[in-house]
Amino acid sequence: VCVCVHKCSHENIFIFTMSAYLAQALSSAVWTVVQAKLARAAPDSFMLHFYKVMEHLSPYLACGLLNCAAPAFCATCRAFQTCVEEHMVALFALPGKGFESYSALADAIWRESQVLFDKINGLLPDPK
Repeated sequence: VCVCVHKCSHENIFIFTMSAYLAQALSSAVWTVVQAKLARAAPDSFMLHFYKVMEHLSPYLACGLLNCAAPAFCATCRAFQTCVEEHMVALFALPGKGFESYSALADAIWRESQVLFDKINGLLPDPK
């Protein structure tokens, strides 16, 4: 991020400007898709709440994963993506373990989600 225009070369300002335009275009595209999904979601359903969260989260994740943000943020987004992918693999591997009840399956999903939460918490910097 250019803080002082006097110390930045024209090339840095151009790159910063292109990144800002890319981030805005990406944000607009994601917002359009999420709004279409929101319009089709059933009232007070899980998907409605999910899309409302994704409306705010997706543009930032997309910018981080497509390298149109600060390098540290991009690295955090890639690590977050890896954690979520590992979590999805673990969740889809659960049904093959033979659960006796929905409650036992829910407990297993809860434990896997706690592991994900701990991993993601470890990625975040300490607020000071």
